[in-house]
Amino acid sequence: SWLLNCELEYARAQFGAIIASQNPRQHQAVLLAEKVGEPENPLWGKPRSVTVLKKGPQIAEALAPLLENAKEIHLIDPHFDPRKKRFRKVLLCLLEKLSLSKSFTVHMNDKFADAKGYQERWREHLGEKISSEITLNFKCWQAPEHSGLLHNRYLLTNLGVILMGNSLDEKESQNATDDFALLGKERHSDLWDWFIHQTHKDLKLVAEPASITGTR
Repeated sequence: SWLLNCELEYARAQFGAIIASQNPRQHQAVLLAEKVGEPENPLWGKPRSVTVLKKGPQIAEALAPLLENAKEIHLIDPHFDPRKKRFRKVLLCLLEKLSLSKSFTVHMNDKFADAKGYQERWREHLGEKISSEITLNFKCWQAPEHSGLLHNRYLLTNLGVILMGNSLDEKESQNATDDFALLGKERHSDLWDWFIHQTHKDLKLVAEPASITGTR
């Protein structure tokens, strides 16, 4: 069988693990499919955090597994400012990695909610640089000042969530870095409920969401 062949190949040259629905011979390298993603399983011992250069291509590459495979993608960055080139450069690199999803939503704080013509300005800055197959959405949120609800930065997808230490912008320094960490299922569930299902009583969506469809 294919499983036996994999076990024999493992004996010849060890690799990470064999993912299968069953383990009839109780082989040490077989990881049951239902256990995939459990951090305490030694066969799933991939690093859950990584240090990344604060440059668009490097940031996009670090986040590529989610960007390429997720069907729903949300960037939660309260201080994201698409008027500034250092933010736009990273955003455009992220959008280039999209595969299954043709929609990308940026969640920010409410400082742009009442800005006159903000949607038109973002379209001017970004529209011609985005594929015509992609729709970019912006949502503005309001929360109590000391609640901490609009502080951390996340890449939130239907597959998982990454915590990012700082805003997702480029730095001029060639040595500037940020730390990304994969969070657990419980935190993912909370964030999904708050920002997608809008269940948190202190987190309020303000103004109409803006949308930009690329023209490239």
